[in-house]
Amino acid sequence: MITRIRLLIVAVLASAGVLLASAPAQAVQTTTWGLVAAPAGQHQRTSLSHAADGSTVRDAVIVYNRTGRPISVHLYVLGTNYVDGAYQFGRPDTGLAAGTSLGTHTVHLGPYQQVRVPVTVRMPRGVKSTALAGIGAEASAVNDGDLSVIQQLVVLVKANPSSHLVAPLAQDLFPWALVAIGILVVAGVLVERERRRSRHSRERVPALMAA
Repeated sequence: MITRIRLLIVAVLASAGVLLASAPAQAVQTTTWGLVAAPAGQHQRTSLSHAADGSTVRDAVIVYNRTGRPISVHLYVLGTNYVDGAYQFGRPDTGLAAGTSLGTHTVHLGPYQQVRVPVTVRMPRGVKSTALAGIGAEASAVNDGDLSVIQQLVVLVKANPSSHLVAPLAQDLFPWALVAIGILVVAGVLVERERRRSRHSRERVPALMAA
């Protein structure tokens, strides 16, 4: 029995317009199930994309069943790189994938059901280029003629260089700014006290001499 792996990347398929009419907007899918980044408000997305500002982001993907029979889908995190125009996937304990976790790793879908799976991402800070991870999903192998096909889908997670790094930096420096201000205030009080003491001493000297 020959095994063939069908790997579909949501960003690639969406940009190429390879979407079926029955699928949610910007979804990537097989003939029986699909995977999509959860919408942000009224906006459909092709990936989970956020600023790399050091925050912890809580997002989600949606897994859905296109058939009238139950399906189980396994989810996992993938280390991801974009090299020479292609996505490369590897171990989940490197890069952005190391800071990405899923609310569950197995989804059981009833007929035509969809399930929202929480995704938590600890964003890096100060990256100069987009960091990547992948949310992978696969169901049981299906028969395709004399082939057994394992269908895998991937939604990308992106940590984009932040244009708002000043605010986090200011937050980090704020406590030290308060300490510096406190030191200046204390120093000012001591200087003023010494100045008044010196002036009082000078005023007493003529009085003593006159006596």
